[in-house]
Amino acid sequence: MTDETHETHETSEQIDKPAGPPEGMERPEWWATLSDEALRDETRANRRAEWWVLVTGVLAMAITVALLLWWGEPG
Repeated sequence: MTDETHETHETSEQIDKPAGPPEGMERPEWWATLSDEALRDETRANRRAEWWVLVTGVLAMAITVALLLWWGEPG
């Protein structure tokens, strides 16, 4: 197998390295360039956002159930 045909697989440490847009460029503009580094950064940002939405949703459901149990059924 030659180096040209050998695929490189990135480790999670390589993927999770902090990255950012070049000087003077906003993140959405950088993500729109579709470079590998920009797409990795967008994936990390989305992963964090999705995690917080999940945590917030579960917390809201738990609070709702607790309040319903606290006050019981009406009537």
